[in-house]
Amino acid sequence: MQTAYLEACWANFEASNTLSEKLAAIRAMFRQGLRREPDYHDAYNQARRAYDLIRGSWRPLLAGSAKLDSVDASAGVRLLIQVNRLADELGFQDDAALSERALVRYLGQPENKAMLWVIAEALVRIRPDHAKRTALLIAGVGAPKKDHEIRSFLSWALHSRRHDMAHAFFEALPPAVKQSYAVYEYVRILQREGRFAKALTLCDDICATLIERPAQFDPWRHWTLIRRGDELRFLRDTARWFKSVPQPSHPKGVVMLAPRNAQQLTKYPLVVLMELKRQGWAVIPLVQGVLPREATGDPRIDKFIGCITQDGQLNPSIAANFIPIDDFVANLEKGRLAWAGVDMSQILWEEAAINRRRFSVDFTCPALQPFLGRLVNWTQVLGTVLHTACSELGRMQLNVGTVVSYQARLPDAIVRFYCAKRGDPQKFFCVHATNGYENYFANFSRHYSMKAGLRNVTAHPEIRTASFPVPRDFLAWYKDREAFGAANLASVQAVTRVRRAAREAPTPPPEALALRKRVQEWKRGGGRVACLFGKVVCDMGAPTDGGPAHANMKDWINHTVDSVRNSQTLLLIKPHPHEMRDEIATFMTERLTDLIVDDLPDNVIIAYPDWFDVSDISELVDLGVIYNGTTAIELGLVRVPAVLCSDFAPIDYPIGHVVPRDRNHYRKLLRFEEAASVPQDLAERAAAWIHYMSGERLAVPYRYHFRPLTNKLEDTPHWFEDDILNYLADGDPNVTALANRITKASHRAAA
Repeated sequence: MQTAYLEACWANFEASNTLSEKLAAIRAMFRQGLRREPDYHDAYNQARRAYDLIRGSWRPLLAGSAKLDSVDASAGVRLLIQVNRLADELGFQDDAALSERALVRYLGQPENKAMLWVIAEALVRIRPDHAKRTALLIAGVGAPKKDHEIRSFLSWALHSRRHDMAHAFFEALPPAVKQSYAVYEYVRILQREGRFAKALTLCDDICATLIERPAQFDPWRHWTLIRRGDELRFLRDTARWFKSVPQPSHPKGVVMLAPRNAQQLTKYPLVVLMELKRQGWAVIPLVQGVLPREATGDPRIDKFIGCITQDGQLNPSIAANFIPIDDFVANLEKGRLAWAGVDMSQILWEEAAINRRRFSVDFTCPALQPFLGRLVNWTQVLGTVLHTACSELGRMQLNVGTVVSYQARLPDAIVRFYCAKRGDPQKFFCVHATNGYENYFANFSRHYSMKAGLRNVTAHPEIRTASFPVPRDFLAWYKDREAFGAANLASVQAVTRVRRAAREAPTPPPEALALRKRVQEWKRGGGRVACLFGKVVCDMGAPTDGGPAHANMKDWINHTVDSVRNSQTLLLIKPHPHEMRDEIATFMTERLTDLIVDDLPDNVIIAYPDWFDVSDISELVDLGVIYNGTTAIELGLVRVPAVLCSDFAPIDYPIGHVVPRDRNHYRKLLRFEEAASVPQDLAERAAAWIHYMSGERLAVPYRYHFRPLTNKLEDTPHWFEDDILNYLADGDPNVTALANRITKASHRAAA
């Protein structure tokens, strides 16, 4: 309903009577909902047209007086701040610069003393360079008194990093003000300093004060404070458990990590990090305000602790001690990201695709570029830290591992790429930490993870994720257990009967029954049937895309349709059932079938996700066609050969399915001009893969703290206290085994 929404915004803009209302109406035009639009060009273009209409109305504010008609000085300053932010977001950089210079002038005018803190906050948000000038003026005018002044001052202190002034100010406040929402920014300052318990107490006090004042109650603000309190409670508890195991003063090695907030921190195996400290390795959190600052006593190591600020910058006090990285290239409009000859454009696409919930990304979208720009900035800063650590800690002959939870997302992906390019599998390496591959087996019946996986992906660059085995390890394990193949197969047959589709009715719809009849008639007439099994189009989770015959998923599906044109192959296209589950796919704006360019020939049929499960369709299909996904295993269980088309598919699922050599070979396979040759024991290998994945060789039992399994957060970050107390008292061999995957120089796979 974007068109109707923009029409309503325009009507609101025309009906607005004041400049402030019109500016607010313009901002509303490019709001983004949870259900994203493919792009926001129309919204931004309309906002720019509206801005042009009121452009001259705020120019008198630049003349040296903040008064405009009946608008008083304080309202005039707020208008300039509104104009500055709006002009910057809409790309009117000249106007943004004009309004910024005007704010600087007003900052020094005595008549604007009452607006000093508001102006100072606005200026440091525009550019941190204003921190020094604004600090001198703030220091000479006394303390702010009103709630909005207090909020602005503390926000200024946060963004200008003048925590010292914030502490002195807060301590002098009356008790009632200390518990009001006016001091909420001080919670953020305390968190950045690692004072989690004090930040939590203050957050809870503010929340209680809001409840006590019903006339001022704001439900959304209250909910935000509740959520913030839960995160701080988790950070407080994490700090307590972390400090129970001392940081080594002469570490054998160093493990770095860079989670940026509490939600990201939950994705790391925190007790494994504690075990590493027990084994003599220093654990170094790179981002401030997430883990406690625990020094080793060696300044060469300790300078990395909290060296990245919460706003994604190197700490200014030590930034000069870091070595800038070379050849960092970011062209957001063209979707290009590269560093030192390593192309990370696929990772940039991944971020854009996930944000827009689609495959076809418009990188020129004005709403997308700020989002990607922030991630790219974080990536460059993290790259700078890695480059410095590799150089300086390398000279200390320390083994250094950096743990990431998203090895195919920004900024974490630069760790994998950097270590592959300039690191060493034993000396300077990337470790991927992930949940066990549990969704497949639990079928989303549980919302938190009970297993963890770790893998040195610098030592094993061939794998996509720590969730999957190294192929040679799995095959060696299977060879030793071939005698149990039949028993394994019998025990996992129920897997294909688990319904993952969105259909709630016990029987298929009439369209599905009609398709089944057509397939049977086609086969009786001598035709063959292939089924293309789709994947959610915006979530590859791979450091690179493509395969031996295709550049990407869109190329794959269109080449598949073209390959069976005018053939005796009936091609069924079955989109992934998760496309229809918003709690998993979160409101897709493009689906698999949207990628098809040409009209479908008569021998290509869309079989909608809720028509069949694999156990149904396998009775009718001669060949599976898969880009990547566990359908490869399910087809293997029922002895249906498949063609695996992405580079990582045969690595993720190394059970013997066919891999095309090139486009011509792929075409022959689909037209059944060449047989898809698979091992005789394909089903036994598939069953063995399930046993391998569901066992404890790859993903190790690990609960300890809440780690979500899906995109739908059904709980707050928290610890399972009994688990951590048992570990501190008795240890845990599973945690030790995970830690050994980092500390053992050879990093032998757990096979």
